[in-house]
Amino acid sequence: MNESYICVIGASIIDLTGFSKDQLIGKDYNLGKIKISMGGVARNIAENLSRLNLKVKLISTIGDDHFGMSMIEHGKKAGIDFTHSLIVENKATALNIAIIGPDKSLAVGFTDLTIMDELSVEFIKTKKDVIKNASIVILETNVRESVLQQIIKDNPQQKFVLDTAAGPTAKRAKNLLSHLFILKTNEIEAGILFKDNMMNKKIFTKEPQKHLFITEGEKGVQYFSKELQQKYLPKTVKAVNTNGAGDAFLSGVIYGYIKKAKADQWVKMGFTLAENTILQEETVSQNIDARLFEHFFE
Repeated sequence: MNESYICVIGASIIDLTGFSKDQLIGKDYNLGKIKISMGGVARNIAENLSRLNLKVKLISTIGDDHFGMSMIEHGKKAGIDFTHSLIVENKATALNIAIIGPDKSLAVGFTDLTIMDELSVEFIKTKKDVIKNASIVILETNVRESVLQQIIKDNPQQKFVLDTAAGPTAKRAKNLLSHLFILKTNEIEAGILFKDNMMNKKIFTKEPQKHLFITEGEKGVQYFSKELQQKYLPKTVKAVNTNGAGDAFLSGVIYGYIKKAKADQWVKMGFTLAENTILQEETVSQNIDARLFEHFFE
């Protein structure tokens, strides 16, 4: 436990992504290409950070099916430590189906997260030391609210980062805001948390060491802290698959924090990783490494 590491807690999901070259036709089959890749907000962040040569321990739930075993094998090759994840017998690994339209953006998605019910309060209590001794802990709202609250209750001095994984689960973060170091959300999820009220966003960041990132896709990112409120615009790139871009962005932000870069550089590091990711069909780019960020430290 003496070696510095990041703890990531949340979902590991198999992504089935369908790519359509033509305009999608409703209530009918569409011709295209289907890609199978490893996904899940927490797992994606864990892989991104591992590929950037950071030590990562992932606490997740994975089925003992073929998909689950493939996920563990893939993750270990990327450097993820699955020691503290729960392998559930006779349960299916979480599955996400995403349909990408001809504009390369998500047209519709469907996710089965039944196995995440196994990540219980009782289970997370057994991981208290792993969470306590991490240099930083990354949470996401695919985890039940009661579990998120238990994690924070047991580790009041820990630095927590939280990603609102999706609109239907974003509300789980409402009662956790005062305990967060970094919150990353998007336009829809921010509307749920802050009711689109600028004052509420300022209240969240009224204390030093609180950072809010609201991603807006190709329109950029809004950044809020006590010292700075600014809109950042990304480079224009021809996307192949935007699924996983938000996870990559937050991974870049965390990398910037870990490497002691200035806060205004975190967004640029997030963009760097997200831009690299959307140029690939995989949810996590296989081409990333720490060399992407060398120019930030010259």
